[in-house]
Amino acid sequence: MTRPRVGDFGWPPGGIGYVLERHAEEKATVVLPRDSVREAAQLLASIDGAREQLAALARNARLAAAYHSSDNWYKRRAEWTVDAFSRHVHAGATG
Repeated sequence: MTRPRVGDFGWPPGGIGYVLERHAEEKATVVLPRDSVREAAQLLASIDGAREQLAALARNARLAAAYHSSDNWYKRRAEWTVDAFSRHVHAGATG
């Protein structure tokens, strides 16, 4: 029996877009090579030996977690809603 590969699950060839986006924006993730378990393991081992890099990932992950928390998301959502409503009311008053 053969082991399933990442591509067998229908994941895009360049990686999962959301993961790549979070990596680019937050620097709180490590994107592992999809087609090489050996390279992925080597990368993880190198991070284990680079404590400053690991600490930076942890700090960035903590900041990202706070930003994406439900309390903060709902606060931003309320601000967007109030802003959209204000613009709608203002446009109706002038239009």
